Amino acid sequence: MYLYENILKRLLTELRDAPILGGKDVQQKAKRFDEAALRRIVRSVLREDFEGFKRKVGDVDYTMGQGWRGQGKEMAKHVKRSFAEEADHEFMKSLVKVHWTTSPAAAAALLRNASSKDEISTTAYLPGEPVAAERGYRAGLLHAIGIEVQGRVTLAASDMSVLYTGSWESTKPSMRKSSGVVRRPAFFTPSDWHIDHFILDRRSFFTAHAHGSGEVNEFVVDNWRPVSIRIGTPNSFLNADPSSQTVVAKLAEELGIPVLDENGRDLTDKLVSLDDA
Repeated sequence: MYLYENILKRLLTELRDAPILGGKDVQQKAKRFDEAALRRIVRSVLREDFEGFKRKVGDVDYTMGQGWRGQGKEMAKHVKRSFAEEADHEFMKSLVKVHWTTSPAAAAALLRNASSKDEISTTAYLPGEPVAAERGYRAGLLHAIGIEVQGRVTLAASDMSVLYTGSWESTKPSMRKSSGVVRRPAFFTPSDWHIDHFILDRRSFFTAHAHGSGEVNEFVVDNWRPVSIRIGTPNSFLNADPSSQTVVAKLAEELGIPVLDENGRDLTDKLVSLDDA
């Protein structure tokens, strides 16, 4: 259920149930819908979405690897359906989602060979938050290249080890069918610890950067399209081998997208292009 729809329904319910008499009673009724009341409703709705997800997956239990066959596969599908029904997709849409790769060549291989129907794993950042490579899956790599995408989030957790969906790079070409590569949780346990790692909305969103736990979130994205190339360590990259910059510059030109640093500043004109190489 979408957040805004639920808030509107709650407001309409409270308006319907509140008696309308007149005079001071009207004024008293209006006071009920001040900023504090709206915050209360929003908090309640957010919690309802998460509790709804917990109720739907409370009986799901399968071990590592079972999510791809038999009953485990059906349970994994149920987890994804429950997520789709309960997640706040407007919030998911607002996040900056980046798929980190090991090198310019790896980024080029994905963008030229992957289908938008292939679900890919990303690290998500709040709007305005630095898109730092050290928080991404390719943490610590000197030339980490990120592909920022927009698309439909089909799963999300505050720790990638909770989902363990694998990577596009590790899939065999035979798995990349016309319907696309599907990602499911490799295992699932109905414990509060496991379920509480799932991200359904702003309240349940978790960032390793903010909490310092070392965990890295994972957002699985479907029907995606690239909107920018992200340079994880701009200073190192701009002083590195010009051939790497050339690959990124050519890729950005082919796709018609900008090259950005961790703060969203455009680096496109600073890269060594084919003409300069």
